[in-house]
Amino acid sequence: MAKIIRQKGSGITARDETRFQAPFTADDRDAIMEMFGSFRPEFDYVHGERVADLAQAVLRNYGLPTDAARLHEYPDGNRRGDLASFVLDAGHQEESVPHLAAIILRTLLFLRDAIRKNDANLAARFAFEIGAATRAMTIKMGWERHALSGSAAHAGAVEGGKRTSKDDRDIELAQEYLSWRERNPHLSKSAFYDSKYVRALDLKPEAAKKALSKGLRLMGRNM
Repeated sequence: MAKIIRQKGSGITARDETRFQAPFTADDRDAIMEMFGSFRPEFDYVHGERVADLAQAVLRNYGLPTDAARLHEYPDGNRRGDLASFVLDAGHQEESVPHLAAIILRTLLFLRDAIRKNDANLAARFAFEIGAATRAMTIKMGWERHALSGSAAHAGAVEGGKRTSKDDRDIELAQEYLSWRERNPHLSKSAFYDSKYVRALDLKPEAAKKALSKGLRLMGRNM
């Protein structure tokens, strides 16, 4: 039996994956079963009953009910809804961590019902949905806050990069104008557009006027 280890996935989902190529001997099968036994607890945590424990713990942490088998009464007493709908109406976003936890618990009920009815196709579908929701929930719990803060920082850096050209020049022009005005209170503003500083920027009077107006606005000052 050939054992091959290759990297699968990319970014934060990059991981090493072990594959075996046939033909298998009896010793090979024993080795595979031993490997399966070593990660079985983790497998059960993600795909077995402990998924329900995790989802219920998440909902309790948010102060939400955990019983997906009944309809929940809303605070106004006028409506009732399933657990996932109740979580949304409690103010949580769609596919937020508590909403995904409610979806997991609800889908577990559907899965057990499909198993009781010996419906393999439906059971496979619900098992897949539970796995997808569990993966999304655990990734959000561990990484979403950091990812969103990093995205905001990146957007700020990009925006800052946009300001380093014309905006900074316009702010410098506005600062120079305010200094010039203090030195020359008796001169009109049009005289500033003909000053040595503005001519060095190679700006025509109309363009200088727009740049000055923008620079003052960025500084929080008025013309």
